Amino acid sequence: MIHLLVSSKHIQCIKWENDNGRPVLLSASYVPYKSKKISDNPSSRELVNEINTVLQLQKKKFSFEGEQVHVTIPDSFCSTAVVYPDEEMSEADSWELSKWTISQRFIKDDESSDEFFGKSFSEKIKNVFSLKVSSILTETLKISIQELGGNPIWMGTESSVFYGLNPSRGITLLINDKSGYKYYHYSKNSFTHGDAKFTKNKWRLSSYDGSLNENDIFKGQIIIPGKISYRRKSHFEGKRIRQVEPFKNIKKNDIKIPKELTLFSQVLSTALIHGDVVGHSLNFFSSPGLHAPKKEIIDDKKDLDEKNKKRKKPSKRKKSSFQQFFAYLFFFGALTAVIFREDLPAIYNRLESEIQIFLNPPSPAISSNETKSNPILNTNLFDEVSFLRSQSLVNSSFILSSAIDSSQINSFDAGNGKLDILLAGSKNSIFPVDTIGSILNYSLRQVEGKDLYEFGYLVQYDPYFNETLKFVDQVSLNEFLDYLNTLNDIDIKKLDSFSRNALEHTPIIVSTRKFSSFKNILNYMVFNGSNLVLEKVAVNNSDASKPQIKRLFITFLNYSDN
Repeated sequence: MIHLLVSSKHIQCIKWENDNGRPVLLSASYVPYKSKKISDNPSSRELVNEINTVLQLQKKKFSFEGEQVHVTIPDSFCSTAVVYPDEEMSEADSWELSKWTISQRFIKDDESSDEFFGKSFSEKIKNVFSLKVSSILTETLKISIQELGGNPIWMGTESSVFYGLNPSRGITLLINDKSGYKYYHYSKNSFTHGDAKFTKNKWRLSSYDGSLNENDIFKGQIIIPGKISYRRKSHFEGKRIRQVEPFKNIKKNDIKIPKELTLFSQVLSTALIHGDVVGHSLNFFSSPGLHAPKKEIIDDKKDLDEKNKKRKKPSKRKKSSFQQFFAYLFFFGALTAVIFREDLPAIYNRLESEIQIFLNPPSPAISSNETKSNPILNTNLFDEVSFLRSQSLVNSSFILSSAIDSSQINSFDAGNGKLDILLAGSKNSIFPVDTIGSILNYSLRQVEGKDLYEFGYLVQYDPYFNETLKFVDQVSLNEFLDYLNTLNDIDIKKLDSFSRNALEHTPIIVSTRKFSSFKNILNYMVFNGSNLVLEKVAVNNSDASKPQIKRLFITFLNYSDN
């Protein structure tokens, strides 16, 4: 087995085997990246190039053939969020809310290369944990390992490895920081992380991802990587702590540990070797999406007879074939995604240059007095991009819902420059999808047992420069809510406001069963409220037995308090 540690500066490889239940270290290596100019926060493409170079060099010295490979990446490579949905919200709705929240908090230039993993919890307080990671990194690493002859078993964050040391009761990893600690908490009730300080004989916690479960952090096992000073040990008086020491209870033989390996990286490998991370922590080698927490297996081995033991063998073969099926499915899906992504035009790279021309045309200089009298004009490029992106999404969604009969729309999901549509009709049906933008992909399949076909389109919708609505034309939050309340069959969820770029953001989710109300909202946003940013549109009419729900994910920007 192999632990492949990927960092922003180097690759670390630890190989071990189990000898009669005792782990034995076989080899250890440290290889820095070739480029000396790589930043502390490199892009996924930078990392992939460096990783592939190192792995190709390592294969001559470090064999991956037939080995099970576990991969870890720093937690800083990922973005996370925790949301607390209403009790009446379904799991699917909660997941959409969670993904939207994390996308709002962490803006990237190319979000099309991201994928989401998450877990839902409901034992105490209903909450959903979501994590965003680059698919370029995860897919490339998986394919690279397979090309080297290895078997990619698991990939996840460094902190989540320690969850495998005590998955039944949960753990809280505390890492020494200059001003205190960084904590990572994993349990059956929540995943979260943040800062922790011990002052005046009290713990003060500050969550990074919006978690409210801070009271549960010290209830499970507290894990400390390495040893701590006598002074810091006093912070944990009366608490159950476990200090994980490098390669403790692991037979090393004469294996030389490279001096470049940090204490934390050695402890990380130790935790991976001793723990059971697979099935408990999020696995980036599995399919993205919302994963249910692993149910606790009751240990009744002592009560089982020989017949029950024999019955386990067929199920083991089923599990193996099941895993093999999804391994093949994921591999070809990942390969397709990588190939397809290369053909995607970079729409928003064009947008930024076009914005500068459209929104900032040559004009007489504005005096300082005029600028002060109208603070709205002091906008930045980020706000202008948001305005153009929103109007492009509004326009394309309105055109689609107007050009195609609602009964023919099974589903569509729009945002970030792309629109994924599933339509239904006869085999010779022609849909004016090309009026929205460029068709990037197309699929056709017959509905089983019916003379009906499903048409799938992936469309890159065109940028839309709204000459009617100016950037300075804004509405108040009450005005917008009052308008929504005039429509029929509308459900409004206003979430907690947050600040970004010195501006107050208020997320709003509008749901309706009627296409007429859905179109009315889009039409309203064409002529009113440049500070209403449409982030995402989701329509799902595929299940005739369930209500047809249309959702608009909108952010209200409060310029009046800026």
